[in-house]
Amino acid sequence: MKEKLKNMDREIKRMREAAEDLRRLAVEAGIPAVIKNTDRVLASLEMLALNISDPLALEERREEDAP
Repeated sequence: MKEKLKNMDREIKRMREAAEDLRRLAVEAGIPAVIKNTDRVLASLEMLALNISDPLALEERREEDAP
């Protein structure tokens, strides 16, 4: 289970990077629709991070602190 969560976390980070790159290109090209849609994608990815990445990081910290 933890390995699957790590894989999901990795994919969320990869998708966030791709969405940020796409948004940057949209800003440079001046395409408002793409800017708005990438903002929505980034908001959805933030929700995924709250569901997967943040709890995973907390769990890993707990394991490091365990005696």
